[in-house]
Amino acid sequence: MASRWSLPYLVLGVVPVIMSLPACGGGPAAAVAGEPTTVKEAFGVKCDAVQAQTAPDLMAWDSAARANLSRLRDKGIVAVRYEKRGCEVTLELLPSCKGSGSYKYTPYNASESKVASNENELVSALPLGASSLSARVKKGQTLRTDYTMVGTDSLAADRRVSRASLRGPDCPRATHVVSTVYLGGFALAAGTKAELGGSVKVFGVGAEGESKAAGERLVSEGSAEACAEAQKTGKETKLCAVPLRVGLLALDGLASDGTGVAAAPPVPAAPQGPCPAGTARVGAASFTPSGGGGRVDLGSYCLDTTEVTAEAYEGCVAAGSCMAPQEARGSDRALCNYRAQGRGSHPMNCLTVEHAKAFCQAKGKLLPTAAELEWATRGNVMRTYAWGEDAPDGRACFGHKSTCPVKSLPSGASPEGIYDLAGNVEELADTGGSFIAFGGGFASEPQRMTGKTRRMSIEPSATIGFRCVSR
Repeated sequence: MASRWSLPYLVLGVVPVIMSLPACGGGPAAAVAGEPTTVKEAFGVKCDAVQAQTAPDLMAWDSAARANLSRLRDKGIVAVRYEKRGCEVTLELLPSCKGSGSYKYTPYNASESKVASNENELVSALPLGASSLSARVKKGQTLRTDYTMVGTDSLAADRRVSRASLRGPDCPRATHVVSTVYLGGFALAAGTKAELGGSVKVFGVGAEGESKAAGERLVSEGSAEACAEAQKTGKETKLCAVPLRVGLLALDGLASDGTGVAAAPPVPAAPQGPCPAGTARVGAASFTPSGGGGRVDLGSYCLDTTEVTAEAYEGCVAAGSCMAPQEARGSDRALCNYRAQGRGSHPMNCLTVEHAKAFCQAKGKLLPTAAELEWATRGNVMRTYAWGEDAPDGRACFGHKSTCPVKSLPSGASPEGIYDLAGNVEELADTGGSFIAFGGGFASEPQRMTGKTRRMSIEPSATIGFRCVSR
């Protein structure tokens, strides 16, 4: 029996080259690239609620895309680029990047139906096809897909795939690999609710013994008879081997257990108890930072929720625990916040590493490592920005002539409630005895708001500040 989609999520599109949707799966004709898209224009789906799935369905793909995935998985581990920007979620196959290894076939038995009768249901369920299929539901048609899954091609459940193990010129762009491909057959049809409701079958329409649907069958791949036989025997067959769903594995993580959900990598045990006021707990991690140097294992830690403010630093100086910074020269002088009228809530800047270390030590803390700042920013899903994938406008203090008050852009906070990990001031970070400035600052371009931005120069500057960590 057909079941109606109700969860507001987007699935991904995998194509030989990126097949991207207009914002939120395709807006009205008036929407253009780079133009803000309202919730109403985006079929009523709130972009910040859209979640990129670990195991997206592929029934709305172009047939050539599914064929390309089949071809690539026969040549080794399939590398992809997986990203979400607003409501748009894309998965790009990277033919010139692959890993050494192979997928193992396992029988799998499932038959399902999905129905969409309006644009909201369509973008929630088949966003890759929403832009081309939306005209049908606007005219009052219902869309239905029936599919039968008979097996999976999967990596071993304990398989870990590192970026370093991939080979090819496209590999620097890879974010994930395909850990599981769900195989079977399907059909997609359009018609009235009456035509596509009840006990009719869309996949295998016309086969002996099956009810016929009066709707228009838009696409059908795989043999219904071969799929039925494969479900009975558990044997692999080329006539029922269409990629219908993929499980995605973040690089340096463990392979899926066959459900499409990547296993969590082993990490050190997290300490118990709440973090002190003004800090937030960041979970333990085992990952390879973008700055290189190999895998790091981090225990859980408590990171300041805001950059250290000028007011807080002035209080440390008054208590005799910190040194007053030297007066800046040149153009930075007017931008330094220490004792500047009206800027006590702005981040402390124009100071040396030693000044920052002394402040943290006075509070019983340390300067964070670059890995700790990157993990707090990107998390275990390797977000582009601390808040997710939406553009930094209105979420980070950048492109300004001076700093902003800390915590003044709450929509830019990380899921743990840590503010200004991007923008405002670049933050001093320890790399094992040497230091860098992590993240973009108020004068930076928007592309420097990502969780991978770092700068080697740490001379006292209006664009550099800090926060502290306790472990």
